[in-house]
Amino acid sequence: MTAAALAEAYRTRRLSPVEVIEATLARAEAVQPALCPFRLLDEGGARDAARASAARWAKGEALSPLDGVPLAIKENHAAEGMPKQSGSRTRDAVPEPEDAPMIARLREAGCVIFARTTMPDLGWKGVNDSPLTGVTRNPWNPERTPGGSSGGAAVAVATGVCPIATGGDGGGSIRMPAGFVKLLGVEKYMWFYRSVPQERLGGRTPVVPQGRVLGGGSSETFAVTTSSCAALFVFDITQRPPCAVNSFSHKITALPR
Repeated sequence: MTAAALAEAYRTRRLSPVEVIEATLARAEAVQPALCPFRLLDEGGARDAARASAARWAKGEALSPLDGVPLAIKENHAAEGMPKQSGSRTRDAVPEPEDAPMIARLREAGCVIFARTTMPDLGWKGVNDSPLTGVTRNPWNPERTPGGSSGGAAVAVATGVCPIATGGDGGGSIRMPAGFVKLLGVEKYMWFYRSVPQERLGGRTPVVPQGRVLGGGSSETFAVTTSSCAALFVFDITQRPPCAVNSFSHKITALPR
């Protein structure tokens, strides 16, 4: 289901975020052996977030239309409590102390983060394999690559595990996987570096042209979905300044289809 369809199902109580995350985790486990789109699954954290989302929808207090929507995040995006090895054995599996701004904004919108997706070593090639995770395969033809470096994200969405996933693009790392697996990828021409918390950059958020990569690439939203309006809404969320969960500024009742 698309993010828009899930939001409508939650609003009308045809589905619960708890039911959806259970189906999401089951589907992820089913596709992983053959296609390898995931670095890890955070089952406990996802279930906790889904229960909290279900309670908000029941009270009519959803944080946004994305509240309760399953989200997979690329392995080089900082997420509190999860290691960030960026597809490389050269980095220790140490849990991150805080979210990157992009991930924080998506949490504030109520997204349920359930997995990290695979990528090649440090994102430096257009196919998706690494000694850390093995080979990620294209669901349309497992003998082919889904492209890189956001190939795991593309496979997660293309196989119906989740409707949206994050990725990064400095030289085609969103555009190639989106094209290789027939999905919509959203990436901005001028972008903010947001794969690590801003404080680690000395309080500065440098802006650079696409293709001129600083520190390993951009951290744009890889919003892959059948709804371009929903994808752009996801992108808009990630570009906002910090805000409290209970005062999320973009209140609308439904995503455009």
